[in-house]
Amino acid sequence: MPLELPTITPVKLLSINVRTENHGDGLARAIDLKCSVKVPNTKLDEIDPFLRAMLYKAVETEEEQAQQQELPEVEKTTPTPLLRSHAVKWPLALNIEYAGYQFDLDRGLGGSSNMVVGEVSLNKVSVTGMEGGTVEIGFRLQMSNVGDDVIGKLSSYIKSEMHIALSAPKVKQEAIDGTQGHPGAVAAAAADAAKKTDEPARTGHEAGDTLAANEKAGKNKPASEVPKPPRKKRASNVNKPSLKPRRESDVTEADLTH
Repeated sequence: MPLELPTITPVKLLSINVRTENHGDGLARAIDLKCSVKVPNTKLDEIDPFLRAMLYKAVETEEEQAQQQELPEVEKTTPTPLLRSHAVKWPLALNIEYAGYQFDLDRGLGGSSNMVVGEVSLNKVSVTGMEGGTVEIGFRLQMSNVGDDVIGKLSSYIKSEMHIALSAPKVKQEAIDGTQGHPGAVAAAAADAAKKTDEPARTGHEAGDTLAANEKAGKNKPASEVPKPPRKKRASNVNKPSLKPRRESDVTEADLTH
């Protein structure tokens, strides 16, 4: 599951980098935004289902319970408010990146007044764990082929908070045909064909069923007991004219009179 900010959320813009990149046959302006946001550590579940359990733990002892009560702004929304180890060097870099995001910047009026940028890449993600269940997530947003108005507006937020939403691309789910590759797929297809032609469905077992029925009725016989068909008699050559050439010695008086 990709990282998202589905609702308008305050995010700190740490730095901005304007650059030029190849775009088609020419060049285009691009911009990199280095950002950070503080959220409950349950947000880590969107990045990786095992990440929060690796970095945080639940309150288990009375000492940990007292420690939690002493913390200012203790998060009550997470079941794992305590860091599992203090030996981790923060921020912890994560090997993940995403593409195809939609970036919405709230200018204060909301709705159609928001500045929207599409096809945004999100990468260079890092996390900084904090006691109490809060985690700071750092990330970089990359926008390509943007105009000077977008660059100018975003530049005004450097070292301050901007209110944004990040929406991951929606993956279209294709319908699954349960008959494909299923052992009953052939029979199901035959039944559908039979409904269209008003013919009984063929299952491929007709020959075997007929053989079993004949065997039960005693109609099957070994090949030695099957009567052979009568042989055809060869036609006589008495009345057929000969095709062989006749010699002079074979000529009779009857032939001469004709």
